[in-house]
Amino acid sequence: MKLTNNRSGITLVEVMVSSLVLSLAGTALVAMLIGSLRGWSFGTSKDGATSYATVALQKLNNDIRDGRSAQISYEGLTLTVTFPALVEDPVTHESMYDLSANDPVPRLYYVQNDNLLRSIGGQITVLGRGVSSASFGASGGTVTINLQATEQVGTATSSQNVTGRIFLRNYRG
Repeated sequence: MKLTNNRSGITLVEVMVSSLVLSLAGTALVAMLIGSLRGWSFGTSKDGATSYATVALQKLNNDIRDGRSAQISYEGLTLTVTFPALVEDPVTHESMYDLSANDPVPRLYYVQNDNLLRSIGGQITVLGRGVSSASFGASGGTVTINLQATEQVGTATSSQNVTGRIFLRNYRG
């Protein structure tokens, strides 16, 4: 009877080396995944903050550009805009501004609880969400606005500033 040496199995050293190689590959893969998620959350939070600030500035522009005058109070944190009176043409029934009279209710703009708010006669409307601060300036018929918005996605928090200048259409200096 002849015994043959059968070497078709694997040794313990080979198992350990292959386990080490797989562990290193897995660790590298997890590190790349974590880095990618951090980059994604930073980019997404930055885009979100930019979007919040830009949309709020556009809505504010659309809301106050027909104004007649603007005043700043509370160290530039509150903007008050006065508009001409809105009247109806008796012939065409269209709404139009009467530039000889002021609307008796001015509009007030400010930030509270991360929202850009408008108050007309005590009725408050949200113009923009995610806006953490606003500063206003007014000179003649020009209003300068600086909005800061903040967004958190995952572990990343980003803040973005946007600045705009709005010219009041009905300003009479």
